[in-house]
Amino acid sequence: PFPGQILALLFVACATSPIAYLCSEVEHGYLLPFHRDSTQTQAFLLAYFHDEFLNLLCTALLTIPIVLLLWLDFSVAGLLDQHDALQRERLITCYDFDLFNPENITSLSDAVSA
Repeated sequence: PFPGQILALLFVACATSPIAYLCSEVEHGYLLPFHRDSTQTQAFLLAYFHDEFLNLLCTALLTIPIVLLLWLDFSVAGLLDQHDALQRERLITCYDFDLFNPENITSLSDAVSA
């Protein structure tokens, strides 16, 4: 990414972030509001990791069906390729049919059966 894109992303992130995630004017130096009290910090981190885990779980649940459909599509395509190869092989081995050798057709009944 170009530096302009990074700066634009940071600007949009700062402009749309909730007040709880912004630094207060009194405390400076932190991007996230870490409190001096360890219980509040632990609760904040627990809530943060809980939210991120739920987001990851939702993303995985939405992604898994798409991956399964892609796998199914590729497996069916592989089966169709195998079917076509078997059909070609069968036609090559059955080349002695009268349909492929018109010189063997001597009568009208041979032509109809071919």
